[in-house]
Amino acid sequence: MTKAAAPNLRIAISEEPKPEIAEDPGGACGYDIWIAHTRAYEQDYAWSRQQGHGEEVWYYSLDQDPDPYFNPTLVERDGMHTRVIPWAAWSHRIRGWAYYDGNRFFSGSQPGVRASLLREAMEDYEYLWLANSAAHPEPGASTDVDATVQSVASSMTSWTRDADGLMTLRHELGLYLEGSRDTLPVLEADDDVRPVAAYYLNFQDPAGEPAADPLEVGGKTWIKVGWGPWDDAAGMGWYGEFIDDPGIALYGFDGGAGVDDIERSYVYDDYGRDNLFEFAIAPGTYRVTAGVGRPAKGYPGDPHNLTIEGVVAVDDELTSDAAPTIVRTVEVEVTDGRLSLEVGGKSAMTGNYAYTFLAFVEIEPAE
Repeated sequence: MTKAAAPNLRIAISEEPKPEIAEDPGGACGYDIWIAHTRAYEQDYAWSRQQGHGEEVWYYSLDQDPDPYFNPTLVERDGMHTRVIPWAAWSHRIRGWAYYDGNRFFSGSQPGVRASLLREAMEDYEYLWLANSAAHPEPGASTDVDATVQSVASSMTSWTRDADGLMTLRHELGLYLEGSRDTLPVLEADDDVRPVAAYYLNFQDPAGEPAADPLEVGGKTWIKVGWGPWDDAAGMGWYGEFIDDPGIALYGFDGGAGVDDIERSYVYDDYGRDNLFEFAIAPGTYRVTAGVGRPAKGYPGDPHNLTIEGVVAVDDELTSDAAPTIVRTVEVEVTDGRLSLEVGGKSAMTGNYAYTFLAFVEIEPAE
């Protein structure tokens, strides 16, 4: 009725694009703008609606959104949680950010720090738009600016916390726009990252099994990695909602024949939440092999998910007793000095949070 009365009126719904609304058997949904919660957004379906029906997607954050998601609504979060919003929007082909309580960003009529940062973030997007020949990016199509953007924010959970690096990048992007440099910049790595080399990470209880120190298996020396939060000195660590809760961030070690200690040990989030692990390493192209699952038991009801530096390695896949582990290799390009692994989260298949058991990661320079 609304469309018939006002065909040019755009109608929004505070829901992420989903088939139960968009494909309601009672008729077309009629919505022009979907406003998705960052933690519920499903890109594949969103892009299909944008491409096939000309719809638009915005997004929003809620107070309870934890790391590794950005959350500008809480005053105790650092400014990057606000500044990164349009960068992630570009990566996901999202066109707006909505928040129901804008007064948190203002003191009366005066903008607070977060409002100022949000304005500067929108100006960042304008730089990207200008660098893209005054055009917004389209779902399913790449742009020359994508490498710049994805070095800052490749997803809702994988984004830089380096404010100084972002400001340097923005300055270089300005030089590109004025013609003082010929190439689009990317976020540069810190000077103290690990050099290009092979690294082998075993995810386990650092004080538990396997107990050998150094841990040498299969002719390789393995770094023991537990649930420690990101640590600048260590150059690695986790971001996540429950990584500091030993009752939820759990370890396992399975016995049995036919597998080695690297596959037997693993970490997992007992609530199945999204967690981000980062490993400081020099920019370059790497071949990354990861193992998920636990050798003693398959999980036919819990699809595993793992994304490595923006490349989906394990895509909502089940394990079984006959095939309890999944090993995948992907080739990725690290530009910002951190190899990022997005582990677990809500399954698109089941609609529920699901276990992902992360056992090991091998990082080797690509030849």
